[in-house]
Amino acid sequence: MSGAYRYSFMRYIYPLLLFLVVLSACTKDADDPTLENPTSDFWEFGDPANLGFDLDSLNAAVERASSTPSFYGLVVIRNEKIALERYFKGRNASTLFHLRSITKNVTSAVTGMALERGILSSLDTPAGQYLSDLSTGAKSDITLRHLLNMTSGLQWDEDAEVVPLIEHRFPDPVQMMTERPLVAEPGSTFNYNSVSPHLVSHILTQETGERFEELVEEMLLKRLGIENSSWEYDPQGRAWGGFGLQLTGRDLAKFGLLYLQNGVWEGNQLVPQSWVNLSSEKQYQFTHPSSGYSLQWWTSSNFGGIFYGIGHGGQALMIIPSKNMIVLALQEHFVPGSQHTSQWRRFADSIFPTLYHAAR
Repeated sequence: MSGAYRYSFMRYIYPLLLFLVVLSACTKDADDPTLENPTSDFWEFGDPANLGFDLDSLNAAVERASSTPSFYGLVVIRNEKIALERYFKGRNASTLFHLRSITKNVTSAVTGMALERGILSSLDTPAGQYLSDLSTGAKSDITLRHLLNMTSGLQWDEDAEVVPLIEHRFPDPVQMMTERPLVAEPGSTFNYNSVSPHLVSHILTQETGERFEELVEEMLLKRLGIENSSWEYDPQGRAWGGFGLQLTGRDLAKFGLLYLQNGVWEGNQLVPQSWVNLSSEKQYQFTHPSSGYSLQWWTSSNFGGIFYGIGHGGQALMIIPSKNMIVLALQEHFVPGSQHTSQWRRFADSIFPTLYHAAR
């Protein structure tokens, strides 16, 4: 998360450069040699115009992304084809990007699959059934649903404590979190908490006897044809359930397509459709009537109704069912909170709306 945006002289001649270069998604980007031969083992590339995009608007979005020092990748999928794939600052289609909190969306998906398989009994099962520190007193009212909706009521200050968490200053994050006092009635208050999904991933590990990253690979990634991933681990050697997964842009787009297709992958119902539906419909209502949260997904009634994942630094996985479209933003993740906000806002307020309205 960096400082103020800087614009070089390239910003002023960019329209001319765009005119001189083929302006479609299959165009070679100066920073992206992988687009010389736009082929993929899974994805097909489509002509943006044939996919219903206004090219001037697409180019405007690319210009805004490329002129942002911290912006590394912009990918747009429509009708199951890549309409736009551009990388910047030396990144390319093979780069593993830090997804940060979009990891939470993956944890959510595997939780829904585990419920369907009977590994977990119910979304409303008390978490204390799996974690003894949550089995007594008012904490016994905390359910898996509360953990996934960030409404457990356990004391946590994300802004102040997430950096110590990442820096391994909590020797056992699971124990630390379950021993925290209850400061709100479960289900009553939203409080963003990156340890909550880590409790869920720990529960899944307990119930299956498998390491969480292996469980995710077996249940989800391999079935999506994703062979290259990386994880970060807590001090106890457990893969984080709330952040830390790295994927390429194209592989993250596969995960997005899975949700856009209501959990179906190559003709098979991989994630239960009921889980996808629940994820896309707000369970927690924020003050602003258009915004909500559900099972680690943010929701909005704007843009025809969307749901999306956000990662620190302005990583974005936007699912837009009304336009059969997915938009990815991949940005610098190792930044302070103030720059995370500015990077996210530039994408959410300028780049994403331009892409949305470009799709006719």
